[in-house]
Amino acid sequence: MWLLLIREADCDRDSEMWFVVNGVPIRFSLMEYALISGLKCSEYPEGWETQAESNAFKDRHFRGKEIVTIDDVKAKFTQMSNQNQNNRVRRNVNVSNKEILKMASLLFVSAALMHRNKSSSNIDSLLLGLVDNLDMFNQYPWGTHSYEYALKQLRKGLKGKAKSVHEKAKTMSSFTYSGFVLPLAVRKLPYTNVS
Repeated sequence: MWLLLIREADCDRDSEMWFVVNGVPIRFSLMEYALISGLKCSEYPEGWETQAESNAFKDRHFRGKEIVTIDDVKAKFTQMSNQNQNNRVRRNVNVSNKEILKMASLLFVSAALMHRNKSSSNIDSLLLGLVDNLDMFNQYPWGTHSYEYALKQLRKGLKGKAKSVHEKAKTMSSFTYSGFVLPLAVRKLPYTNVS
């Protein structure tokens, strides 16, 4: 990834990145992201802002917590799954499957699509609001959202950390970019003939 990112070409378009590898310009835009990831990349649905402002899900599952982290969601999902399993054995239903599905959806989006460097990272309140309405959550264009987030993080990481990463290259064995950057990592690059 680093070798690709240091070959970024300047362009006037904020919504895409261009790279020059072996003299061949390569575009990385929402279209390539959609084709490679298979995620829904479309316009945002009407009314999503109103739903995103809801605190109902957070109040039900994380009452009293000012900030919810990925670790919190993992722990809650595990607890709900174990409780549901135990209740099935006793033929007693306390946790609805719909609530477990909401928690699993929140965990996937926050940990995979909106990947951050640490599992102790905060979860965006937008996710906590949207997940309470599964229909809206499933219709939401997560491809568009995760692309915009990844692009912002790549540019921030590239410009903000490039010098420090280069200076620490001898001591650092790896560097993690936030966001779902896998489609950029698997983007087919021009053939390189090394002789």
